[in-house]
Amino acid sequence: MFRKYWRHISGVRVRWIKLIMACFVLGMSTRKISTALLSLLGERVSASTVSEVAKKLDHAVRRYHERKLEDGYRFLFFDGSGAQTEGGG
Repeated sequence: MFRKYWRHISGVRVRWIKLIMACFVLGMSTRKISTALLSLLGERVSASTVSEVAKKLDHAVRRYHERKLEDGYRFLFFDGSGAQTEGGG
C-alpha cells in the first residue's frame, strides 16, 4: 500500500522507511525510533526525518481509510470485546 508513497519522501532510503513503519506499528516514539535506527543501521537518522516519514505515512493511511468503496456490500459485521476492571468499570 505504501510503496507508491516512498518516492515522495525526499532523501530517505527505502530500508529506513520500512524500519520506521515497523517501529510505529510497535508503538515507538519518534525519538526512540531515531535511536533504534542508529543501533540497527549504524547511521544516524534524525528525529525530524522520522517525523517527516511519519507524516507521509499518516497521509497515506488517511487516504486509504477515506477511499470510496467500489463494491456493494450486503452485510456489515462488527467485532468487539469488553473487559471489566477491579473497580467494576
